[in-house]
Amino acid sequence: MKKSLVVALVVVATGVRAYAGAGLKIPYVAPTQGLVKTETAEEKLDGTLTIEGAGKAPLVQILKETFTEEVVTVDGDKVTKEKVSVASAHSTVEAMGQKKDGDLPIAGKSYVVTADIGSVSVAAADGKSPVDPGEQKLIIQLSNGVGKSDTFGKMMSTKTFVKGKKVTLTPEELASAMGTQEGMTASDVSFTLTSQDGKTATFALVGTLKGSQNGMDVTIKLKGTAKIDIATSRPLDMNMTGTVKGSG
Repeated sequence: MKKSLVVALVVVATGVRAYAGAGLKIPYVAPTQGLVKTETAEEKLDGTLTIEGAGKAPLVQILKETFTEEVVTVDGDKVTKEKVSVASAHSTVEAMGQKKDGDLPIAGKSYVVTADIGSVSVAAADGKSPVDPGEQKLIIQLSNGVGKSDTFGKMMSTKTFVKGKKVTLTPEELASAMGTQEGMTASDVSFTLTSQDGKTATFALVGTLKGSQNGMDVTIKLKGTAKIDIATSRPLDMNMTGTVKGSG
C-alpha cells in the first residue's frame, strides 16, 4: 500500500494544542520556512489476494521508515520546496510464495523535492547524484504534501477531541479533504484521543481504503496509533496495521 494513503489518515497530527477542560483542539498551523520534523513510521498489512485462475495467495507487507523533512520555501499555505533526509527505510513483502526483504534505495540518502505548476520534481540534495525513477516515486510518496494546500488539516481544525470519544469524519469531509488517492478512496475514518501527558498526545485511528491496484479490486481495513508532540504540533511516531483483501 502506498505510504501517502496512510499518511492521509494520520494528518490529525498537524497542529495539536491542548485546552484545559475542553479537550484537544487542532488549530491549523501554516508551514514556515526552516520548519524541521522527524518522523518514525511503521506499517504492516496482512491478508489474502484472490487471483483469477490461480486461487488464493497470502500477502504480508511491512514497511519501516525514519525520515526528516525540512521546509525550504513556502508560498502562502503551501510548501513549495523541502529537503527530505531518510535515515532508514526497510521493506518486507511476502506474496505468491516469494519473499523480498531489504532496505529501500532511498535509505541513508537526502533529497530536495520541488513543486512547480502541475508537477513535482525530486533531486539529490548534493545536486550531483542521480535519482532513478524508483527513488523519485518513493520520495514523492513521503513528501506527498509538497505543492498542495493542507485541506485535511484545515478541516480537522474544526474538531474537538475528548479522551475516549471517537470522532468520525463524514463522507463529505473525506471527499473534500482526501478525495481519491492513487485509485484508493477512504471511508469510515475515525480518531480517538487515548492519552496525553502535557508533552505528547496519542490517538487511536481506524479507517477503510477501497479501490483498484494493479488491476485488482482491493479493500484494506486499517487501525493504528499516532503520537504527537503537543509543543510543536508535529507527529513523532506512527504505527499502522491492516488487513487486506484483493481479487482480480
